[in-house]
Amino acid sequence: MNEMTSYRDCQSFPVEVFNEQDFIDLNVDRIKFICGKIICDAGYRSGRLGVVLTDNVTIHELNRRYLKHDYATDVISFNIDCTDTHLEGELVVSIEMAKERYEEFGWAAESEVLLYVIHGTLHQIGYDDQSKRDAHIMRRLETEYLNILGILKSDMMC
Repeated sequence: MNEMTSYRDCQSFPVEVFNEQDFIDLNVDRIKFICGKIICDAGYRSGRLGVVLTDNVTIHELNRRYLKHDYATDVISFNIDCTDTHLEGELVVSIEMAKERYEEFGWAAESEVLLYVIHGTLHQIGYDDQSKRDAHIMRRLETEYLNILGILKSDMMC
């Protein structure tokens, strides 16, 4: 599959990436592609998704301020506006966390980042992982979207 051709097919849904980190060199086009793919697959045709790539200090502060959790986390998903075909949202992704954790799973740092991005985008389109059943559905979808990027489940040591 040609990732860029597929991304162009979903360009009606704009994804903006704000890279505010220097921990990992990332292919921003892959991030735009997978977010656009997930959102287009869910039927959204208008709106905007912002993806902020940042550090643990910044995500910790946002987690504390907006979610009342006093710790750094991997990704926070802020859904701003959502209708049947329109979605406005923001993802904040800790690249520092991915850099600290990727070796635990035996894969590349960029793969860990992409997992966080996919996870946050699934939250944007309405998926949750609070129950065991819902978490299982999210893991399955994460695996499917990682596979689209050429990252196989066998690459993960879960």
